[in-house]
Amino acid sequence: ENLALETTDGVLLSAKYFPGTKGKNAVPIIMLHSMINKTSTGAIYYKLASDIQKYMGHAVIVPDLRGHGASNKRRNPRDPNSNITIDPDKFTKAEFVTVGKDIEACKRFLMVKNNKGELNIEKLCVIGSDVSAIVALHWAVYDWSQQSNVLIKNGQDVKSLILLTPVSSHKGFTAQQALNHIVIQRTLSIMILAGKLDTKYY
Repeated sequence: ENLALETTDGVLLSAKYFPGTKGKNAVPIIMLHSMINKTSTGAIYYKLASDIQKYMGHAVIVPDLRGHGASNKRRNPRDPNSNITIDPDKFTKAEFVTVGKDIEACKRFLMVKNNKGELNIEKLCVIGSDVSAIVALHWAVYDWSQQSNVLIKNGQDVKSLILLTPVSSHKGFTAQQALNHIVIQRTLSIMILAGKLDTKYY
């Protein structure tokens, strides 16, 4: 399914959704593409997402992260009828931090599917690559910091992270604070993958 989502800060997010086939046994997975190369998009994961859906029955959502692919527009706060183009070449540390809002928009979509019994949001997995691995780490800490009440569960849903060739920092955006958090160190299941051919990442 092709999705048009909107983040809380007005980014018009394009994503593709591969529905699960196992009902409440379906694990929801959010796949975040590389952000070092500005031409990267979620399309790099479509084959993998399709295979996960086909052979495992899990639900996968793959967004084009802000500034990439079809997610290159943000609503103009001064004129809601016009949009501002997002240039990933101009991303600062602050802009990389806001990529967490892209994950949040994907999670809101998955929550609707969860409430319909189509997946189990409490088994959420997030996959990040290079810079988006840092985003995934920070967002996992954010998710676990959300306070629930007796009526509404609000967070602590992400249970696993898969980090593909993660970097420790990029343009001042670092993983260190998240890595020091007790949730990252003791609570989540984390898999880190890096190929030996690129010694920098390895």
